Amino acid sequence: MIRSPEDITEAEKLKKIFAKNLNKYLGDTPQIEVANAIGVIPATFSSWCVGKNMPRMDKVQALADYFGVKKSDLIEEKPVSYTHLRAHETAANL
Repeated sequence: MIRSPEDITEAEKLKKIFAKNLNKYLGDTPQIEVANAIGVIPATFSSWCVGKNMPRMDKVQALADYFGVKKSDLIEEKPVSYTHLRAHETAANL
């Protein structure tokens, strides 16, 4: 059964926001590199990247430390800032 957008739970929305933000900061860095750096197995990290699961706050903090950002940069929906795009990025591929 296909669910309508209204059926998406708040938890599912948070997972999707987190996954989008995580992938933005991940860029071309191999998932396994970050997973090893923060002490999780690659399958766990992958589940975060696709929005299947959400990490505990201690792992969110570890990711924020790894990427040099605030936890809120990973867990909150942020508007696209065109002035912060890298040369190879466009709004369409974010």
